[in-house]
Amino acid sequence: MKRKIAICLVTLLAVLLATPIQAHALAGGMPSANTISIDNGFFNGSYQLTDQTQPSYYMNRMSGFTGKTITRVWAYLESHYTQQTMTLQIYSAEPMPAELSMPIYEQEVTILATEGESWYSFDLTTPFVVPFDTDTMFIGFRREANPTAVLRFSVDNSSNSGMNSFMGFGPDSNTLASWDLPYNYFIRAEYLEEGNYTISVTPPMHGTIVADKATAAFEDTVSLVITPEAGYRLVAGSLMYNTTPIAGTEFTMPSENVVISGTFELIPFEIAVEVDPNGTLGSDKELANPGDIVTVTFTPKAGFRLVAGSLKYNGIAIVGTTFVMPAASVTITGDFELINQIPNTGDANVNTASSLMVLGLFLVSGSILSKKKKKS
Repeated sequence: MKRKIAICLVTLLAVLLATPIQAHALAGGMPSANTISIDNGFFNGSYQLTDQTQPSYYMNRMSGFTGKTITRVWAYLESHYTQQTMTLQIYSAEPMPAELSMPIYEQEVTILATEGESWYSFDLTTPFVVPFDTDTMFIGFRREANPTAVLRFSVDNSSNSGMNSFMGFGPDSNTLASWDLPYNYFIRAEYLEEGNYTISVTPPMHGTIVADKATAAFEDTVSLVITPEAGYRLVAGSLMYNTTPIAGTEFTMPSENVVISGTFELIPFEIAVEVDPNGTLGSDKELANPGDIVTVTFTPKAGFRLVAGSLKYNGIAIVGTTFVMPAASVTITGDFELINQIPNTGDANVNTASSLMVLGLFLVSGSILSKKKKKS
């Protein structure tokens, strides 16, 4: 489906100036001066392939990338107020249909709802450093089959004789629709200004590290926001840019691109032991992570022993001398008793019988001694 709208340059500028800068990272404002583009005229219409039961592509051929780093891609789109996604793609040469699945860079991007006709900007997750032997590249977008909403790509009114832009279907299609487009899309590639360097973050597990800027000049201050997952913390000394440790949450930008990295770890829990006057309790570690094996030691004083079944952590009986650390701090407890103490079982008959047995042995011993004295 093709739709051309005749509109004068003054009207287009009025529309663009009336468009508010979007608050989120994927849309907003006007492309800056440090972009490469080939749209030479003013707004001429919007294009969308009619058969959308298969993936479709919208590309510009652009030159002048040697020695540059691409940080953002812009596109002037007509969105019908529904959130949708597409894939930003970069090719080092015009791709043949069978090569469309092999871009040198690709990234899924999102168009939020209720934005309508506007410039949209898409920050590259990882700034793309153009190879030194590459000057011309194809940059554009792929829409997946059966999209949920209408999305049209705007073009200028300057004919290019099919040399720069194209659109078409993917390799699963038997035909390519309007592969050589006679106009240029409003698709532009923003690159780093001279003297700026890129900032990227290696995705860590169990937390996030976010820099306050994607690019910075030499000696600029870069601030970081460190957010661990619940129960985790940043490993001391692990926060770095390239191989340089970062003290605190700020660093001064060097004269090179930087990659920020850091490691998060589980916060260990404390292990405490109860003090007992008749013996000593101990543990093979003072801190432990959930799931760690903790070994308990106990040393009774002379004449004492550990009461059977009294060794516990947080009131839970310890079988043997080890337990598995829970997700909480623990206190190890135990009781000690005299070894020569007659255990009080709570049974009066048994205790009485025990006492009579002791008395009987005493009387028998006394009788034997008396007889020996008489014989002598």
